[in-house]
Amino acid sequence: MKIAINLLSYASYQGIEVYTVNLINALAKNFPEDQFVLIKNPFSPAFFNISAPNVSEHIVPVPAPRKHLLAIAQQLEIGRAMKKTGADVLFCTSPAAPFFLKNKVVTIHDCAYDRFPEFANLPSKLYFKAMFYAAKYFSRGVITVSGFSRKELIDLYGFSPERVHAVYSALPELPSVNESVERATLEKFGLHRGGYFLYVGNTRPRKNILGLLKAYALFAKSEAYQLVLVGKTDTRFLNIAAEIKKLGIMRGVVQTGFVSDEEKAALYRGSAALAFPSFYEGFGFPVLEAQSLGVPVITSNTSSLPEIGGNGALYVDPYRPEDIAAAMEKIAADGHVREELVHEGCENVKRFSWDRAAQETMAVLRGAGKNNPS
Repeated sequence: MKIAINLLSYASYQGIEVYTVNLINALAKNFPEDQFVLIKNPFSPAFFNISAPNVSEHIVPVPAPRKHLLAIAQQLEIGRAMKKTGADVLFCTSPAAPFFLKNKVVTIHDCAYDRFPEFANLPSKLYFKAMFYAAKYFSRGVITVSGFSRKELIDLYGFSPERVHAVYSALPELPSVNESVERATLEKFGLHRGGYFLYVGNTRPRKNILGLLKAYALFAKSEAYQLVLVGKTDTRFLNIAAEIKKLGIMRGVVQTGFVSDEEKAALYRGSAALAFPSFYEGFGFPVLEAQSLGVPVITSNTSSLPEIGGNGALYVDPYRPEDIAAAMEKIAADGHVREELVHEGCENVKRFSWDRAAQETMAVLRGAGKNNPS
């Protein structure tokens, strides 16, 4: 079977790209008899340069890596690419897909586009809503990454339950770092091992950064612990520096900006706990990353997070900063709680596997291929 994988619109390494790269590698490894054609543009990032005997590329000509040009190419060029490569089915690992092409399987990670007004302009909102309906009416199957997201698609968009398949993502691969790398990373950011709570992710409103900052301001032991925010700062939604100043916590908050994978792993390892009180997640990679590295987790009792975190997390109401602060107090004060969370977290990550995700994804793709009249 020949499967085309749509990578046309990707540019940065965030959650969907993490999912896509890991899943392609697992598909290629687990199904050596099948062929995978990566549909890319001339500016596709290097992390999609996947080397495997059964993986090839098809480059769609795009004059510049601009969103509107990529959106147009997606509608006009992918059908031609399917014919040229002789692919049996198209796999789109995000809602971005050719609208009327029926012979496709689409992954929809969550319904944040509707639940949270994070898109500032009307064209973006309309585009993603159109993509959801294209997946509903013009696809042979939809994959999502948790039982929570599957229920969202059924309840919010009226997807037929038999057409939506929940396939768990798994643990993103993090590099192994030794003590010297960890020490150098902590020194770089002025941190002490075990002396800070860590947040990893972007700063969109649904991530609840403001709630986390307010919780840290309420945290009684904030003088002994810092709060470290890892990830690109997006000032379109929140002026974090202004909020930090307003709350009077300038000395305690460290913003690292973008870090390398080695630095991220080192920052996880050196932290007292991951503080990830997001309002809404379709999956939540940081929870598994922290658990895999033996780090306690504080996260929300909403959306998919209890489903993903299992027994290896301390759950809070993300709408109540005092709840988040109380969890930070518990982590700081109770060694038994920390040990229990670490143990349960290490057990929890065993539930997730890219190989299993590849097997379940391939079952959906094969079903779509069988329905292909060509």
